[in-house]
Amino acid sequence: MEVTATNSQAQQASVIAGQDLAENFDNFLMLLVTQLENQDPLEPMDTNEFTSQIVQFASVEQEIASNTNLERLIALQRSNQAAAAVNYLGKRVEAEGNTTVLTDGYAEWNYGLPENADTVELMVVDELGNQIYHTEGANDLGAHRFVWNGLDDSGNPVPDGLYTLSINATDAEGQAIAPTMTVVGQVDGVETTGDTVVLFVGPIGIPIGDVISILDAPQNPAEAEAT
Repeated sequence: MEVTATNSQAQQASVIAGQDLAENFDNFLMLLVTQLENQDPLEPMDTNEFTSQIVQFASVEQEIASNTNLERLIALQRSNQAAAAVNYLGKRVEAEGNTTVLTDGYAEWNYGLPENADTVELMVVDELGNQIYHTEGANDLGAHRFVWNGLDDSGNPVPDGLYTLSINATDAEGQAIAPTMTVVGQVDGVETTGDTVVLFVGPIGIPIGDVISILDAPQNPAEAEAT
């Protein structure tokens, strides 16, 4: 798991700001004392101006302290998110998308139809856009699961890797229907990048906020089906 240096950089900026403020305030006090020592007793200095400056210094100091505390809270929250993300390792998750990883002859997608369709054609394509496998899908309204066993249209096994599901769905009048699609895969890596925790299913990075659900292990991982 990789953690960026964003937190330490922000904390260092607060430390530098605090040091600069302290140095400037010390210089201000030295100048103020010098002015008081050398003022004309018959025409004393107007205290309103330097009182206002002291108040401004105090206000800036409070803001820096607040920022420091906020940065600590953010850093703690990020650490908690990263620790929680470790619990996803080895779990199967569902997220929006249509590209997933074929691993040991198993790849899984879910798709949803907003209405009953007349025809639904499911096509699996490789990274070069070549159609590897196609079949008819379920055409009724609602959610459906499609599991592919990694065999091409000729029944030959294809290499593990990234594959994309493409769906052509039409209604009774031949008009196109736009399905929704999600991918399912097992998390095998976690990375923290800036403010985002990313789960990895093979080479595919999924922001943890895009995870829709955590799923149980498949009952029949060797079977390909469209339901």
